[in-house]
Amino acid sequence: MFWSNTQQENMSTIIQKRRWRWIRHVIQIETNAVTKTARRWTPKDKQKQQ
Repeated sequence: MFWSNTQQENMSTIIQKRRWRWIRHVIQIETNAVTKTARRWTPKDKQKQQ
């Protein structure tokens, strides 16, 4: 294949590695961090989607 000739990884493998790196990063964020709180926060007038 082309990738073996150029010694490059398959694009799907690269994307998968980046996703796992992001997941590990998100998991390591402290529980009271502003970004995590902002993701969980909903305005008073809005209800959670079911």
